Amino acid sequence: MKRLEYKRFFALIISMLFLCSLCAAVFAEETSAGTEDGAAPERTDIELTDLEQVVRHRLWGFFCGWAEGETDRLEALCAEEWKKENGDPVQALQEILKDGAPHGYKPVGFSGKDGDPFLTVSVIMQRESDSGYVYSRHEIVYRREPDGYYAIDPGGIRSGEPAEAVPEQELTLLTPEGIIRSCIELHQEEGLYDRLIPVNAAVEKQGIRVELISGLVQGEKTWFMISVQDTEGKYGGYDLEPTFNDNAGSYTSGGWGELYHDRAENKSTYLYYLQLSRPPQPEDGLLTVGVNHIRLNETKRTDLVPLLKQYGRTEEGVTPPTLERRIYEGSPAVPDDVKILDETEPLDIPLFKGVCLTGIGWIGNQLHVQYRNKGPESVPMRDGSTGACWIWTDAYVYGRSYNEIDVDYSPLRWDMDDDGWTDRDEFIASIVPEDTDRLTLAAEITVTESVLDEGWYVQIPLNTVSRE
Repeated sequence: MKRLEYKRFFALIISMLFLCSLCAAVFAEETSAGTEDGAAPERTDIELTDLEQVVRHRLWGFFCGWAEGETDRLEALCAEEWKKENGDPVQALQEILKDGAPHGYKPVGFSGKDGDPFLTVSVIMQRESDSGYVYSRHEIVYRREPDGYYAIDPGGIRSGEPAEAVPEQELTLLTPEGIIRSCIELHQEEGLYDRLIPVNAAVEKQGIRVELISGLVQGEKTWFMISVQDTEGKYGGYDLEPTFNDNAGSYTSGGWGELYHDRAENKSTYLYYLQLSRPPQPEDGLLTVGVNHIRLNETKRTDLVPLLKQYGRTEEGVTPPTLERRIYEGSPAVPDDVKILDETEPLDIPLFKGVCLTGIGWIGNQLHVQYRNKGPESVPMRDGSTGACWIWTDAYVYGRSYNEIDVDYSPLRWDMDDDGWTDRDEFIASIVPEDTDRLTLAAEITVTESVLDEGWYVQIPLNTVSRE
C-alpha cells in the first residue's frame, strides 16, 4: 500500500482560516501520487456558506486550539486591528486565555450581516469551580478585514456576565472526548462517532504505545480511531508523524487526521479512514491495523519578510535547469517560458538543518523564493522508503485572497545531482513589491531526524468492527 500523507487538523484549520477568505476546513489532505487502483486520493472538505455558520465554525476552531494549549498558534486567527492595538499580540492573547478554556460553551445569539464592520456572537461558557459548574455570557466580536474575512477580537472572552445554567447536552464540549466527537462529526459522516465500535487493543514497542481504540467497517468504507503515545517522554523533542497501514485491501482514497493532542500524556489521537475498492476480505477473517513507522521530525519557521526587504530585488530571471522538474504529481504543467532566480551568486543564508535561502526577489509581477537543501537528503527505513526534508512557504497579503496570489504550478523542484531527491526548491506567487508592507512570508522547514519502523499492529476478527 502506498503512503498516504496527513496534516495536523488544528494546524490546517489555522492555515486555511488565515489564508483563505473561504471557510473550507480540511480534515485531512491526501497527497499520495496515487493508489493501487491508480486513482488520486480525494480530499474531504467542508465549505460553510451561511455567514453565521462560518463564524461559529471559526469560533469552534479557536476554542479547540485554546483547549489543547495551542495559544501560541491562535494569533493567526485574531483581527489585525486588535493585534496593532495590543503591541505584543502573543503576550496579550496569553493574558486573555491564561485561566484556561471553558469546559463547554453554547452560542446563543448572533448579530450583524455580511459587509458590516463587526459581527457579534453571544456565547454562554461553562466552567468548573470548587462548588460545581458556573456559567457566564460573553459577547465575542469579529472584525471585518479588508479582504472580507472576519477575524476574532478575543477581548470579549475575558469580560462576561453571570448566566443561567445550560443543560450539558446543549453544550459544545471542549473535553478531549468532546473535541474528538466534534472533529469526526464535522468532517466525516454524521453520527459516525457513535457508530464506531470499541476495540481497545494495544501494542507497545520502543517506548511507543499504539492503541486501536475503535473502528468501523461498513461496505467499502473503513474508519479506525488510533492513539499514539510516547509513554516514557523520550521523544519529547520531536513531532511524531505516524504512517498508518492495514490489510483491508486496495483503496481508491483515504487519509488520516489528528483529532486531539494531549500534551500531558504525550499522546495524539487520530482517525484513519479508507475508501476501499471492495469490502475487506482479509485472510482467515483477521483484520490487521496499526502504525507502520513513525518519523521523528523537527520543524522551524523563519520570517522571510526582513530578508525580502534586505535582499529582495527585481531581475529578469534565467531559464530553469534542464534536469527533471520535481513538482507535485497532478499539478498543472509549467509554462515553457517560466523563469527562475539566478543562482550564480547565491545568498546561502542558513535557515534550518542544511536548508539555505539562495535567492529572494521578483521576476515581473511574481515573487520568487529560492532554497537549496544542502543537508541530509534521506533517512532509510526497512521497507525501503525514505524522506528527510520538506519546505513549505507560507505567503499571505493582507487585504487579498489566497486565490489572487496563488500560482498553481508552484513550487518548482529539481534534482540537481540526479540522485532521486530534491535539492532545489523555488516558490512563486503573484505578489508585487508594493505588497511588501502588508505581507506575511515565512519558510516552514520540517526535517526527519530518524525513523522508528518496528511496526505497531493489532489483529482482530473482522466481525469485531463490522456492522454488516
